[in-house]
Amino acid sequence: MKKLVVILIINIALFVLVIQACKKEKTPTNPTPVTSTNQLSYFKIFTGSMANLNPASGFQPYNVASALFSDYAEKQRLIKIPAGTKLTTSGDGLLQFPDGTVIVKTFYYYADVSNPGLGKRNIETRLLQLKSGVWSVSTYKWRDDQSDADLVKDTGDTLAVSWKDATGTTQQISYQIPSVANCKTCHYSNNTVVPIGLKARNLNFNITVSGNEVNQLAYLSSLNLLTYSGTIASVPDYNDLTADLSSRGRAYLDINCAHCHNATGSASTTRVHFDYGLTLDQTGITSFKSDILDEMQTKKMPLIGTTIVHTEGVALIQQYLNSL
Repeated sequence: MKKLVVILIINIALFVLVIQACKKEKTPTNPTPVTSTNQLSYFKIFTGSMANLNPASGFQPYNVASALFSDYAEKQRLIKIPAGTKLTTSGDGLLQFPDGTVIVKTFYYYADVSNPGLGKRNIETRLLQLKSGVWSVSTYKWRDDQSDADLVKDTGDTLAVSWKDATGTTQQISYQIPSVANCKTCHYSNNTVVPIGLKARNLNFNITVSGNEVNQLAYLSSLNLLTYSGTIASVPDYNDLTADLSSRGRAYLDINCAHCHNATGSASTTRVHFDYGLTLDQTGITSFKSDILDEMQTKKMPLIGTTIVHTEGVALIQQYLNSL
């Protein structure tokens, strides 16, 4: 009898062990959470597959009227501010940002610009983070499999990129991903790092939301993300052929050149400044027309951020300068 009891106990114990083993096999192994800022996934900017660039909760898409030329790259722009805070305007210029703000810009190329459905390739994501009143910059290079992006250190990086443009022509470049030092050169003002594109006048235009056109400043305000007041000027899209030529030319020079060529930027000592808010006489543009065009045509300027000449931009500025 005792032997039967012992055998029964052993069988029960073996049965329990088998059941536990089966449960372990059926229980999926959780991936190791990313705990290092060396990976873009650490910041939880995107939801679902990162490659799709679907913004996570709290990251608000925005756009600019006139965009910086970056070797024809497409861009997704996002901003996140701490709950209970708001962005505020300071005249027509750069917004005022609450501490804890995160600004995200991802650069990518469609395989075929005329057919976005064929897919895209994410190249890099740049972050600006405001902590204790100081902006920090970092750049992340996307992996070939698009599963994540890794922090770019020291000297930056280069990447062979090809795509079909709107005419069906295959374009190939050696894309340059900036180092932190490169980023700081452009984002430099009054001995500190600042954002560039988020100026009230460059956000003051109509966007499409759920099929309806709405002013972007008003839309951000309706989301309780922005407080603005007073009359704010607007900057045209320099690609808009229906807009005034002078305004288009000034808008192009403002977004592509003024971040360095201004009274407090890294090119403050030069005799030409491109801030859109200045009068033409204050800029020095008329005195240096040939120099400006030569710098653009020979790819001497801008120093950072492009590897090829912006053909359409040169044509616009040439037309604009000839009109002066």
